[in-house]
Amino acid sequence: MITKKIFTLCAAVLLLFSECSSESSSSNSPLSNSSVDNAEKTSEGDVLIHIAIGDYVPTPLYTMISKFNQSDNGYQVKLVNYKSDDSEKTAVGDNSGQTAVGGLVTADMDLQMDIVQGGVVDLVPDMTFHDTSNYDILAQKGAFVDLNVFFDDALRAELDPHILELHETDGKLYQIPLFYNIETQSGYSEYVGTKENWTFDEMIEKWEKAKDETRFISWPTRQNVYRESIERNMSTFVDYETMTCDFISPDFIQLLDFCQQFPITDPHISDDTPCFMRHTVFCGIQDMHSVICDENAMPCTLVGYPSSDGNGSFIDSVGERWSICTKTAPEVQEGAWMFLTSLLSEEYQYEHDQMMSDWINEGNLVEYGFPINTAAFQHKAEDAQKEALWRYEDLSLMTQAECDHITDFIGSLSKMSAPIDGALQTIVDEEIGACLAGEQTGEVTARNIQGRVEIMLSEKS
Repeated sequence: MITKKIFTLCAAVLLLFSECSSESSSSNSPLSNSSVDNAEKTSEGDVLIHIAIGDYVPTPLYTMISKFNQSDNGYQVKLVNYKSDDSEKTAVGDNSGQTAVGGLVTADMDLQMDIVQGGVVDLVPDMTFHDTSNYDILAQKGAFVDLNVFFDDALRAELDPHILELHETDGKLYQIPLFYNIETQSGYSEYVGTKENWTFDEMIEKWEKAKDETRFISWPTRQNVYRESIERNMSTFVDYETMTCDFISPDFIQLLDFCQQFPITDPHISDDTPCFMRHTVFCGIQDMHSVICDENAMPCTLVGYPSSDGNGSFIDSVGERWSICTKTAPEVQEGAWMFLTSLLSEEYQYEHDQMMSDWINEGNLVEYGFPINTAAFQHKAEDAQKEALWRYEDLSLMTQAECDHITDFIGSLSKMSAPIDGALQTIVDEEIGACLAGEQTGEVTARNIQGRVEIMLSEKS
């Protein structure tokens, strides 16, 4: 019964995707694609903006919604909650302003249907999806408006142009991030050198020289090396915009063969043996400073994931991206943009870390992402030069030169980290398992994955 329901929903969504894509190609104006002409209003006459949300509402977001609703601006935000349980679609209380939508398996599909049909949700953060790749596919299929049409010069000047550009598709901004992380690989400069973002050949060269003194990663089994070197970088080999993949690339095959030089089981290397490299995610300026810039720490280099172009570090904004639905009435789109600009403001972007820390970390201030607002970014950089966060209080304060280094590194990044969907991951896991067990070569594994994924993507396109 569940399988039949999922199949029916998939077919319906794919059909709607096609219609949405056809409509979006007929006009450059996102507003012309709206299928909902009349905005829903409250009894007081305020226009309702429906925001899709998942299993929880972060406290900072709920705070901003409350402020927005109390500002007497002619709009009211209402949440639509796509829960991952088996409850049916029911209101959960007038005071909460939330609507629950059920189904552990079908929550994402329900949301996709509502987005492409229109009339249910207007503003969608990617964190609503349990499989974020569904959000990426929707963006490519024309389900969201080009946010560039809403920008004025003043607001655009307040936001990091490089981060905005990375989120564009063919010059269209279907998604905008509030915050972002940096995902990379790092290693002690003594072993990996000082060049940032290496190629596969550079990694091999450095590893051959250092492997007698280091362990490749903390627990260098084949499976773990695969997870650190390939799995986290899997989106490099899939393009949801063109619905193509490139698993037969020399990079992918070389990496698979590289993994097979390591043992299948734990080699019991001493914990005192330094790691050659490690997966590293930076959530803010002081977080990054603590690894690469502090004079009291062993110097580290951000080498990135090995790649043919030597550009293997990523901007990761998954969980922080927002979009306005194409099928939303123009008047509601304007209100949705008004709410989004409040989340892009210097005040919110600067205070966000403290608000998140109050909610999650008992008030102990930690970082939850680099702000896209440049004034908020600069404010945080100035803070790091005056006072260290509690978790970094034993480190030296950041200098302006170190801040410039961080800013330059961010500006050098040209790739986005993106998740792959569950079905694709299942295919990869099955074939990789056989490869790491020694049952097939890297080349055979790559061909098998390529063939199976091409079929899967053709069914989605």
